[in-house]
Amino acid sequence: MEKLTQFSFGGSVWRTPKPIILTFLLFYSLMGYSQQNGAIACNDLVQVSLDGDCEAEITPDMILEGTYNQPWSVFTVKISNVIGTIVTRPGFHTVTVTNTTNGNSCWGNITVEDKLPPIVENCPCAQGNTDPDCHFLCSDLEAFRKVP
Repeated sequence: MEKLTQFSFGGSVWRTPKPIILTFLLFYSLMGYSQQNGAIACNDLVQVSLDGDCEAEITPDMILEGTYNQPWSVFTVKISNVIGTIVTRPGFHTVTVTNTTNGNSCWGNITVEDKLPPIVENCPCAQGNTDPDCHFLCSDLEAFRKVP
């Protein structure tokens, strides 16, 4: 029979094998300590890539540093020069994350980049066509910026 160790926590006395005590204390110290005082910390710079629809939703998990034992729903995200939490253009933004349960907040910066190549849809020219009107030059950026 395994020897049990007795310890007290929160006014209760517990008897359990030593490995369980160590696991509990390690978990409590890692997950609970920083949360007891309501402290939060933000990453100072995060690179964000837009998806195929030219969007990226910025979530608290992307900005906050470390782990938190609270649900993400208690945090709000505010992005400079953006309405809501979805960015749609490359650029540099300051992001503030606020814990709505205690009002504590932190901020960090994001660099948003569009790294996916353009996709040409409904091209009237067949592949390999030698017609000069069917060639795009690297300097012809306006051809990719035109919106029908």
